[in-house]
Amino acid sequence: MGIEANGSPLDARSNPFVYQFILIALIVVGVLFLLYLLLKQIQKLHSSDKWIEAHKNLPTTQKDIKVVAKTANLDANEKKILWDICHKRKARNIIYLMRDEAEFSVLLKQAYLEDYANSDDYSKKDFFSLISKIESAREKTLFITSTKSLAFGQEFLYKDSAGVVWTLKLNKNTPQGLYIDIPTRLAQSDKKPEPLSKFVLTFTAKGGIYYKLLPRVIRYELQKDGSTVLIASATNTLKPMQRRSSKRTKIQNECKFSAAQKNEEGKDKFTILDKKYTGILDDISISGCKMLCKMPIKEGQYIYLTFNLGQAKEFSTVGLIIMTKKAADTTDFVLHIKFVDLPLAVQNEINAYVNGYTM
Repeated sequence: MGIEANGSPLDARSNPFVYQFILIALIVVGVLFLLYLLLKQIQKLHSSDKWIEAHKNLPTTQKDIKVVAKTANLDANEKKILWDICHKRKARNIIYLMRDEAEFSVLLKQAYLEDYANSDDYSKKDFFSLISKIESAREKTLFITSTKSLAFGQEFLYKDSAGVVWTLKLNKNTPQGLYIDIPTRLAQSDKKPEPLSKFVLTFTAKGGIYYKLLPRVIRYELQKDGSTVLIASATNTLKPMQRRSSKRTKIQNECKFSAAQKNEEGKDKFTILDKKYTGILDDISISGCKMLCKMPIKEGQYIYLTFNLGQAKEFSTVGLIIMTKKAADTTDFVLHIKFVDLPLAVQNEINAYVNGYTM
C-alpha cells in the first residue's frame, strides 16, 4: 500500500486562499499598529504645554460642553444652562476654565445676577445644581493618592489620646519617609505616637480637600536646635475624607428658635410652640446649619428656626437636632441641625448666600 503524505507548509504556500488570508491578516495588523502609533502621538500632542496653551483660551464649543457634561454627569437642563452661560459671555474653553476656581466663580456670579436672580425657583434650582456638580468634578481632578506630592510646610492635625489636637508641619519629603516637625511639648510628652506604631493624621490639600493619612512612625530625631522631627512612612493610599453633601459658609447672625412637635395626623407636619429663644447661627447650607445657644437641647428634638442672611428678609424652617456638644471656649452649646422642611425658595436664597451672590 502506498502512504499518503501529510500536508506541509510548502503545500499551504501553494494554496492561494491561505496565502491571501495571511497577507490580509498582516495588513490588518500593520494598519492597527500604525493607528496605535498615531493615537499615541495625538495623545502626546494634546497633553503638551504648547497644545494646551493654544486651545485653553479658545471660545467654548458644543463639543467642550459635551466633555464637561459627561465628566460632571450633567442632565439636559444643566447642560443647556452651561452652554447658555458660556455662549452668551464668549467664555474661554470650559474644560480648562472650570479648573480655575476664581475665574469660573466670577463667570457664574455674573450669570446668576444677570440671568437667574429674578427667575423662577426651578430655574434657580437647576443653576445651583450645575454649580454643585461642577465643583464635585473639579475636586476629583485635584485628588491626590500619594504623599509624594505633599510640599514643604504642609500642615497636619494630630489628635492625641487625651483628645488634644496638635498642629504638625512637613519639613522634608523623601522617598524614605516624611520628616515632620512636631511641637516641643508634644515631643516631651507621653502622648506622642510610639515608634513603629501607626497613627492618624488629617490635612487639607490643594482645593480645600480633606484627607486622612495613616502612616507609621519610623523614628524620632533630635535636631541641633533642640527641636524634634518625627519621621513617618510614605504611602500611596491617601483617600479623601467624605465631602459634605452641600456647600456651607460661616454666617454669625442672630436667630430665633422654638420647639416643634411632629404631628401624627393632620395636614400640617409640625406644631410650633409659642415660646421663642435666641441663638447665633454659626454656619449654614441647604442641608443644615450649626447654631450656638445657652440651652443643652437633646439630640433628636425638632426646632422651628427663624433667621436672616444679612438682610431684612426673614426665612424659617424646621430642623432636627442631630448632635449637641459643649463649646470649647465659651459657655454656649453647639447644636448641629439638619433641615427637614426647607422650601425650595429658601434653598435658593441660601445657595445664593453660600456662593457669594448676595450682599
